[in-house]
Amino acid sequence: MNKVAKYFRGISLPMALVWAGFAAFQLWSMSLVFMFFDDFGYASLSYAYVVPDVAGTDFTIAQLVHFLREIYLGWGGRVLFHGLFVLILRDGGLWAMRIIQSISVFLSFYLLYKLSTESTFGRGEARPATSTRVKLSLFTCALYGAFSFGMFRVGFMWFTASAIFVIPIVFVFAAWYLMDRIRSGAITNKWLMHCVVYAYS
Repeated sequence: MNKVAKYFRGISLPMALVWAGFAAFQLWSMSLVFMFFDDFGYASLSYAYVVPDVAGTDFTIAQLVHFLREIYLGWGGRVLFHGLFVLILRDGGLWAMRIIQSISVFLSFYLLYKLSTESTFGRGEARPATSTRVKLSLFTCALYGAFSFGMFRVGFMWFTASAIFVIPIVFVFAAWYLMDRIRSGAITNKWLMHCVVYAYS
């Protein structure tokens, strides 16, 4: 409990407003995204490979594993997020995917901010001033606008692509952040970082 209180003491009201606004913007922008033909195909195990005897989203875990095996052999190796994507669409629906996408993008940028402000903090250097952290928060959130419209169209706003290429990025930043915390001595459990890396791969 003391660690949680210590963590939130470092967040000022202006900084909290910046990140709350960024989170709200993510959720709003994702609310404008709908499913495309390949999203429906993956949700019904009928895109790139058609699993026999599947009606709509009525399939078993064994059929999903079979589908992922064929995807692995015929398309690519990142089957973990393929499988999670299919299960999210089947069990949670469109809004579950929108929320998870919003959270993953938010966490990716927040971890990027944390890395830029705390990679040396804890190894003898002073924590940046509050005004500096607010500016860095604004700058980090503004980086979201640096992507091209094409990247948004075929990445962030296309759930099939984002499930495979955008959402996993949060695990890269998480592993990087955990590695930095391990190096500083703040975290001693190295297996935690390995689990995050394996999840990404």
